This record gives sequence, C-alpha cells and structure tokens, in this order.
Amino acid sequence: MPIELPGSFSTYAGQLAWSPDGSRLAFVAGRAHHVHAQGDGDLFVMRADGTHLKRLTSGLSVSAPSWSPDGSRIVAVRNQGTELIVLRATGDDLHVISSRHGYYQLPAWSPDGRWIAVQSAPIDTLDVESLYLLHPDGSDLHRLPGGTLSEGYPAWSPDGARLAYREGERIWMMNADGTDRTQLTHCHLPCVADFSPAWSPDGRRIAFTRQEDGGGATRIYVVDLHTGRVRGLTPNLQWAGSPSWRPSS
Repeated sequence: MPIELPGSFSTYAGQLAWSPDGSRLAFVAGRAHHVHAQGDGDLFVMRADGTHLKRLTSGLSVSAPSWSPDGSRIVAVRNQGTELIVLRATGDDLHVISSRHGYYQLPAWSPDGRWIAVQSAPIDTLDVESLYLLHPDGSDLHRLPGGTLSEGYPAWSPDGARLAYREGERIWMMNADGTDRTQLTHCHLPCVADFSPAWSPDGRRIAFTRQEDGGGATRIYVVDLHTGRVRGLTPNLQWAGSPSWRPSS
C-alpha cells in the first residue's frame, strides 16, 4: 500500500528492516535525487500495516538501519559512512558508537544483542573492505579473521551462530567467529554479482540480490542451504533488491 511521507518534495523510500517481532518496519526515505545520489536519507519507523508513521531523524544523513533483538534500539550509519550510531526506536537518545575507524556500511545486530557486525575499512585504506565486530557500546572493535579484503553485507543467522556475507561477487557463509567459510552461490556471466543476503526465519534459506543481464537488472534469488538449489523469485522484474524476510510471529 502507498505510504504518504512528510514533505512536498519527490520522495524515495528503501532499505527496509523488519523489527524482530515483525510488527514494525524501519526504512530510509528522502528527496529522491539525494537518496539515489548519496545513498542516505532520514530514518522512519511505521507499523507493518503502514500506520503510525514516525520520523526519527532529520537531516538526510542516515542509512542501513538494523534493529536490536528486543526491538528497543536501531543501529545505523550516518554522515556518508563516517559514523556508526545507535538510537532508540522512538527517535531519542541518539549517540555515536564508532567514528574513528574510517568507513562503515551495513551494520547488523546479532540476535543475542552482544555484537554488531559491520562492513568497514580503516581510514587510510578506504578501498579495502572487511567484516568487523564490535559491542553496541562501541567497544572491542575487531576484524573477523580468515577472510579476504573484499567482504561486506553481513547478515546473522536467526540463532546467531553464523553470518552470511558477500565476498567478491558471491554469497558466502561462516561461523560467527570467522571459521568454516563456505561459498553458497556461483555467479557467472550474465550474472555480474551476488550480494545483500537475508536469512529466512527458520534459518534454512538465504535470499539475496543478483545483478545480471550484464548489469542491466537486479533480481531476488533464494538459495536452499540443505540442497544448495538456487531459484529466482522475481524473474519478470528488471529491478528488485535488498530482500528482507518478515520474522515469524
């Protein structure tokens, strides 16, 4: 259903994130030309039926929201990736938890609430991306061992034991401590890249975005972790991305 956003300007909304109980959605919205060009906007929360829309931030500077497991807080990126922030889902008590490492993208809060996984790069090597963990108060920032220098899009399994992620142009999976890394997808032309993994609530499947047609389309696929079978969910769409499973109630 269409959602009426505040403001008289042309708006764009995306980067959806379900609350842990599936009752609310967080998303980023703003002036269409800004969101497309800069990748960030203002943070909004609404009920799953589109009611009770609330604007949490103002200033066109937030991206990539992820909920705490109790649904009380949201972690996000601010100011073009230079700050990692946490705020209450009511919009107050915003504070920066990390701003000294260089560049942050796509934070993901662990199901037990102890860790935030984030795609990051040291300040002196911004073209080198790896996966890092840190506590929600900003302490103990450390790189997960054993990977390459081209990793991103971390996504926790529902039990918190594993992380799915993008390495190069493929979707991989590993234990939460960085061990037992396993490649899940095999992207070959006309596929260009696989990214943006999202676990099903039962932990048996992972949806992801596939860029294909030589870069002329993005579509949603899902891989079955038991059989390894990959199938398309949006074959008739040219542009679809950023899958997000609604949690089981």
